[in-house]
Amino acid sequence: PNQAPIADWEMLNRAGAAGVAVGSHTRHHASLIGLEGGALNDEIAGSLRDLERSQPGAIPLLSYPYGHCDRAAREKAIAAGYSAAYTTTAGRNAAGTDRWCLRRISVQSRNGVPSFLWKVMTGEPLPERWERRLVAREAAAHRRREGRK
Repeated sequence: PNQAPIADWEMLNRAGAAGVAVGSHTRHHASLIGLEGGALNDEIAGSLRDLERSQPGAIPLLSYPYGHCDRAAREKAIAAGYSAAYTTTAGRNAAGTDRWCLRRISVQSRNGVPSFLWKVMTGEPLPERWERRLVAREAAAHRRREGRK
């Protein structure tokens, strides 16, 4: 299903002008698994064309919606001219990692230096107990902020 855009072209252009690297996330944020040739090509190659038209010199990177990637999506990403593409598979990338199926480390605003370093060094999410403590701390801070309004 299609979703409302998180950002419009004006917002992305401002981000790019401010030095933020803006890559592609497909045209409609649809899961790419099982999409047929024309629709798959439109989502992947069409998105890169849109990005390059809006932001000349944009970095040809793709983040697969929902991290969903199969062989057909990977091949379309290569054919479209992407330099690399990201899944949502957790972990670190090494010299032999397929650059069109890159892993990533998820970092949230609640992550301070220790939890950030844990994720970078191990390539793993935080231990469950540690994560629960950070989530609870973040929720308490939110409740305090809301109480001041």
